[in-house]
Amino acid sequence: MKIRVNFVSNSSSSNCIVVAKPLSQEYVKKIVGGKGKCENQLNAFAREGSLGDGQDFFAVSNDLLKAMCEYDIMDKFHFYDVFAIWEADYESTKTRKDFPKGQFAIFDVEIDYHTTDDVPKLLERYYKYEADTKSEEV
Repeated sequence: MKIRVNFVSNSSSSNCIVVAKPLSQEYVKKIVGGKGKCENQLNAFAREGSLGDGQDFFAVSNDLLKAMCEYDIMDKFHFYDVFAIWEADYESTKTRKDFPKGQFAIFDVEIDYHTTDDVPKLLERYYKYEADTKSEEV
């Protein structure tokens, strides 16, 4: 059982508020091909599953992005151009005018501290699992 008292926690995750622009997979593939760009920080949010106490929401490096394409696992993620990530108890003074024009999303996510941060972890969590599942079906 998890017990929280003020800011003391035994959790390996953190509740955060994310302000971001959703990106289509087609647009993200253009980034890989050098024909698109992310204005801020490209992040991915796993569509399924979680890690330990939270969800897998992580910054996407060029290496991770290339591996997602190469191993055909992009459909496992939602992609975002992230403007800001705040701890849930953070009091921001930003207003709408502080963010770029156009549509964006604001959502609450419990981010696991053991998030995906390199290609071996990505493949173990999202490609190996899929390959194991397919072999079990045969």
